[in-house]
Amino acid sequence: TELRGGILCSWEFYRTAIKFYEKQITNKVERAGETSEKIHIGMVVKQELRRQGRSNRWFAEQLNVNLRTVNKIFDKQYIDTQQLFRICKILDVDFFKFYSDNL
Repeated sequence: TELRGGILCSWEFYRTAIKFYEKQITNKVERAGETSEKIHIGMVVKQELRRQGRSNRWFAEQLNVNLRTVNKIFDKQYIDTQQLFRICKILDVDFFKFYSDNL
């Protein structure tokens, strides 16, 4: 276990949560009749932000953007690499893994 952002969590819990989100996104995509390559990364980011108990305002402050921009990020199916990298660092999650696991 380790202290992250004031919350005590184990790596096992973290891995389980990521697998849950991966499966949830894959299921939504499969139900839509598409392949698992069609990941809606904005939705994944939003779900992770909620899982961490963080607000949109906090996220906006970390990205140095306004709330409208945060909502636009959540609506995007694709996020450019530079912005996704910043989001990964802010939330301490490797969102690129959602793509590389489907190679």
